[in-house]
Formats: sequence, C-alpha cells, structure tokens
Amino acid sequence: MSAQPFLLETKALCVHRGARQILRGIDLRIAPGEVVGLIGPNGAGKSTLMRAALGMQPSSGEIALAGTPLFALSTRERALRAAFLPQGREIGWPVSVEALIALGRHPHRGPGAPLGPEDQRAIEEAMVLADVAQFRSRPAVELSGGEQARVLIARALAQQAPLLLADEPNSGLDPAHQIALMETFSARAGRGGASGQGWARGQGGPKGQGSEAGGVLVSLHDLSLAARWCTRLVLLSEGSVLADGPPVEVLSEANLERAFGVAADIFETENGLAVILTGRARGPAGIE
Repeated sequence: MSAQPFLLETKALCVHRGARQILRGIDLRIAPGEVVGLIGPNGAGKSTLMRAALGMQPSSGEIALAGTPLFALSTRERALRAAFLPQGREIGWPVSVEALIALGRHPHRGPGAPLGPEDQRAIEEAMVLADVAQFRSRPAVELSGGEQARVLIARALAQQAPLLLADEPNSGLDPAHQIALMETFSARAGRGGASGQGWARGQGGPKGQGSEAGGVLVSLHDLSLAARWCTRLVLLSEGSVLADGPPVEVLSEANLERAFGVAADIFETENGLAVILTGRARGPAGIE
C-alpha cells in the first residue's frame, strides 16, 4: 500500500516583491492528522506563505496539493483540496448568513446547480461548529465583527476540503470562541472524534465534519494556544524557517528571544505547554 501523499508540500519556495525577498527557500509539509501552527513576528512572511502555497502569490519553487503539482490543478480542483480563510474578513454585501456560508459549497457543484442534500448537511454542520446557526436568516453585515469572523470560518468549514489554511482566525474572537475554534481544528484533523466539542459550547456537534483525517495550517500570535492545540509549530523569522517541530522544541527561550525579541517563562502543565511572556529581551523583532 502506497503512503498517503502530503496535503501540502512546498520545496525551496521563494517569494520576491520587487528587489525584496519575502520568503527564502521554504520547505514545508502538512500531513493528514496534523494541526500545524505557523508563528513568527509581524512581517516574517506567514500570510505570504499561505497565499503562495495556494497560487495566490507569485512564487518560485515547487508546490503540491495532495501529491499533485499546483500548476496542474484548475481553480476548482484547488478548492476541492484546500480551503483558505484569509486575514481580512470584512463582509461587504447584505446576504443572509446561511447564503454566505453556502458559498463554501461552490466547488462541489456544477455551474448553476442547486444545493443538494449533501450540501445542506455540510452547511448545517458548519453553522453548528461555528456557533452561528442562530443567525442563519440575518444579514451578515448586521452582525458584530466577531460574529462575522465566525460566519466566514463556517464558510471555510462548509467547503470540507482536506486541507484548511487559516490566517489569524482567532483575531476578534472572545476567549471561549478562540478555544472552541482550536477544538474544531483539532477535530478536523481527526484528533477529536467526529466533531469534537467544536463551537457547540459543550452540546456536541453533528457528525461527519471530522470523519476523515484532514490537516490544518493556522497562523497564530497567541503562543499558548499554539502550544496547547498544535501538533507541530513552524517558526518563521525574516522569511526563513527558524524552527520546525513539536511545540516543546520550537518554543524555547532562545527561539523566542531570537525571533520575537522577548523573554518568556515556558513550563509544562497538566493541560500542556504554557508560555508566559515576561518582557522584551531587546528591540521589537520583525516590525515594519
């Protein structure tokens, strides 16, 4: 039996903007069952890496989704393999929450085809997981910023792609929903049962969303969330990979000082690794 291909693989990935090099020779692999946290200071190249990996940013090097070179995939085929939640999440049109989430099913349907039973199930599951089912009929533009963020997360979940790339998805969420989001990512990667607690606030979500192991690449600024919920961390600094491995190895005092210019206390708890920033070790790192 052949090994299952990586959901995402990049080799010597480079990105330039004019004369400036943003990414330098990035080798990255995401396997089924992984929640990979992408961390690093502002300007390190996290958002650029995600966009380049999906062909949304000109780059050089090699990129493959589920074992197929990116250039050989149509836009629809890419969307069936990977969902993307960008950093900018402003909703600019007054459609209902349910209609907006239904856009995530577009890659699964032919042109002009109506939503089928499988589409409806995916939409319902995503709304429960994102805790937005109660808003289904409301215009999305009338929701708060945090609620809108959850609606767009639901749209990405409804896409049901094996790989999910999420750029700072916790931005604007309250602490309970930040934790619930990471629970959902863990379940999506096949580590938390069929659905995990997800966004259903302890009620349990419908089964199906996490029935097959997927993979998640998520950029995070909260190092404690990254330490607690990610199977692996990739630390970017000045466009290069400074460290790649388990959280306990990547989140060392030396790495945090070098990448972020901060001092930290790092210790194990019964719930996993904890990171407490104690001060600046030197000037801010990576600020542009």
